[in-house]
Amino acid sequence: MQTNRQPFHDTIDTAIFYGGGSRREIVDDIKAAFADEAELLTLAGTDGSGKTMICRVVELELQGSAEILFFEQGAESFDEVVNRIAAHVELEESDQISDRNDRLEKSVEILHQQDRRLILILDGAEKIFLATLERIRRMLDQVNGSRVSIQLLISGRPLFSLNYKQLAIINFKVVKEQHFSLDPLDGKATHLYLNHCLDQSDTEEQKRFSLSQA
Repeated sequence: MQTNRQPFHDTIDTAIFYGGGSRREIVDDIKAAFADEAELLTLAGTDGSGKTMICRVVELELQGSAEILFFEQGAESFDEVVNRIAAHVELEESDQISDRNDRLEKSVEILHQQDRRLILILDGAEKIFLATLERIRRMLDQVNGSRVSIQLLISGRPLFSLNYKQLAIINFKVVKEQHFSLDPLDGKATHLYLNHCLDQSDTEEQKRFSLSQA
């Protein structure tokens, strides 16, 4: 079947995921950490380093074993996070649960009752305001205890890492967490990546990149 897949474009196509430059290892480590009930994972890297691709591959490869909510542009507010969780678990609207914290607690009750686990992937986390980031982190203290119902993967540019470090002054509960950094591809890995993209395209004839061109 002709899919008309082009080697280079702006959208994310997990079918051409390049696992070199430790990308495959990071995906596998993130999946293993979630399976080990890690509550908080972070992924930091410069613009264009492949963070979104890694997040999308994690989402794809965890389908069937976990429920995932993907936030493409971080989160504008903590209300947005709670509302999406509530919608995902199909929490019924009620005057008794109009408060944000009540909505979150009732949503987590549904997860507990149905023995479900929800992973939130927040990409573009450098856009998240520090106060919102604090509330998202504090959410883990509120909803997880002897049972882990919500897990986080927060991914962003170096600004996100700086913001996250500022939260160190806050007395959060200790949670199982793991932090990953994504280094830019070196010259050799870039060469392999470019030709990998050509190999995965549908164009019958593609000129290969030389190492000097990469």
